[in-house]
Amino acid sequence: MLQNDPSISKGDIHGLLSTVLHIAQDNTTSTYKLVKSILKQPIKDPNMKAQLTNCLRNYNDAIDDLKRSNDFFKAIDYENTSLFSSYAVYESLSCNHGFNEVPSQLKQLSEAVQEFCSISALIANNLK
Repeated sequence: MLQNDPSISKGDIHGLLSTVLHIAQDNTTSTYKLVKSILKQPIKDPNMKAQLTNCLRNYNDAIDDLKRSNDFFKAIDYENTSLFSSYAVYESLSCNHGFNEVPSQLKQLSEAVQEFCSISALIANNLK
């Protein structure tokens, strides 16, 4: 995925951050859509349904956080780029912590969200 991005092959750290932010946004949106689709299915366990509803809220907030992070990146405000990417990590972790065991279909996507958001936060933090 990152290997094909021309900005990365040129060693452009700003291009790398832009790419990582977009991947984080895509993964977060995909995770939100997954949770939404799971909630449309019949769920017998009321605790599971409540936790998935919380996750939907968490990922909606994470989408907003990453949009703001990207806006700050475009404004060359790397401190807030890092901060709002970190907020998105927190939202994903908050979703996961509500489960005794994270549903398998959600686990892989949430890990990708956390990884790419963390990477974008670290890169932005190094640009400050």
